[in-house]
Amino acid sequence: MYGKTVDMDLLRYNLYKHNAQNKPTIIIWDVFHNTFCYSGRWMDEQFTPYIFHKDVWNSICNKRHKYSYSDRLIPILRYWKRTGIFKYALHNTFDTCVNNGYCAQSYLWDQNTLTDLEGIEDNSIECSYNDTLINDFCITLNEIKKECGKVILVYSPLYYKGKSKIKDLDNLVSFYEQLAEKSNCVFLNYLDHPICKDSTMFHNAEHLNSNGADVFSEILAHDLDSILIINR
Repeated sequence: MYGKTVDMDLLRYNLYKHNAQNKPTIIIWDVFHNTFCYSGRWMDEQFTPYIFHKDVWNSICNKRHKYSYSDRLIPILRYWKRTGIFKYALHNTFDTCVNNGYCAQSYLWDQNTLTDLEGIEDNSIECSYNDTLINDFCITLNEIKKECGKVILVYSPLYYKGKSKIKDLDNLVSFYEQLAEKSNCVFLNYLDHPICKDSTMFHNAEHLNSNGADVFSEILAHDLDSILIINR
């Protein structure tokens, strides 16, 4: 599922918890400056195969004009104007880079990316704090805790020249620290990690490339071990 705003994350979790035979004991929850805002619902086609599901329909599809009730009931109508989905599915079916829905991208940082970043004024990117979503998130954290699960909040690396673009980033970090303490979670903050100064690890200021993703995965796994969350 594309997008990592909390409404999408909560939908993903709610679908998973009702269908998974073995519920996870550890959930790594990626957070960033726009976690607590509503998704723009971009790439609607990702939901097309699942709009018959009540939770997906109620949360997303019936709020979009691209889908009708007939689309929900009659599959051929659902796909009639969305043939690109088949091409995308076939591509991913035979693409060896896809692993459990994840496909690392080997994009490299280039001068155009840096120019675009420098064109953004400092403190111009607002952080989101939607009270309803924050409350829903806290309820879910408590639910996971009662089921003997653990949640680790992770702020992934951000290219260091991008940090100054986010307004009140220090306050955002403090907010996540307080949220983690209140919910008895662990918060791992990588905004000041040395990887943030290595442009070869990034595609752009907010996204690691495949090399950076591999390196960061090892860093994260090591840190999880070091705080005894994962026992070997």
